[in-house]
Amino acid sequence: MFYFSDQISSDEEEGDEEQEEEGDEGETPAPDTGDDNEAEAKASSPEEESAQSSDDKVDIDLTQPSTSKGEAASSASGVITSNGDNDEDDDADAPSSVEIAWEVLTMAKDIYEAQTPDLSKENQLNLAEALQKLGEISIEWENNENAIHLLSECLEHRKAALDPDDRLIALTYHFLGIAFSFKNEIDRANSCFESALDVIQMRIKHLKELPTDGMDQFEKDSHEQEISQLNDLIPELTAKIEDIKEQMQSQFKTLESLQKESEKEETKTVQPCADKPVNNISHLIKRKVRVC
Repeated sequence: MFYFSDQISSDEEEGDEEQEEEGDEGETPAPDTGDDNEAEAKASSPEEESAQSSDDKVDIDLTQPSTSKGEAASSASGVITSNGDNDEDDDADAPSSVEIAWEVLTMAKDIYEAQTPDLSKENQLNLAEALQKLGEISIEWENNENAIHLLSECLEHRKAALDPDDRLIALTYHFLGIAFSFKNEIDRANSCFESALDVIQMRIKHLKELPTDGMDQFEKDSHEQEISQLNDLIPELTAKIEDIKEQMQSQFKTLESLQKESEKEETKTVQPCADKPVNNISHLIKRKVRVC
């Protein structure tokens, strides 16, 4: 038997099949993924090539500076070099420490000398110290004449302000002797060294006579140390005095030998003239020439 419901179900099945066929016909086929990627790669390859070329240009610009930058760098290096040369010139023209000390000591000397009428004992000793240092610098600069002048003035101030056995007086005598010896004034140099030795011996004698009962241990040690230092100076001064005496003797012998040689030369020049006979002068007469 044929039922209406069976027809409906068959009609519905046919309708579903027709819809599926229409759906299959309406859908477009999906593009191949590999082909699309190749197309995009081909389409984008010119842009990537341009980007790579621009990157290469940037690298070139960074590694190779422009002409203006190179000139600036070269000018900067030139400025640095010139500044270095100027620094070297400034260092060469800069005064030395000894020259600065000379200027400072000279200024101090002028200040103290301006107060000479009313100069206190302390300032007088300060003036003497400035003169002492200036004299030592003059000896170092081989300006012995100026050194003698400065040290002699220093000696006067120290003798006026200090005790006769003070070590500073012996020090000034010592440098005076050095300045005189450099000028080959041996007698005066020897006199200065002997005066320095006398002052030191006087100082040692005075220290030994001082009572040490009321001194503490520190004062006793300093007292004995000063005596020891002064005793160590005596051999040095004695050796200088002996050297000066040897120089004086050698100079005296040299002068004697030179004087004897000059006397011998004078006798040699006078003796031949005295030995020649003067009674025969025929070789001095000129004869007249006869004309025939």
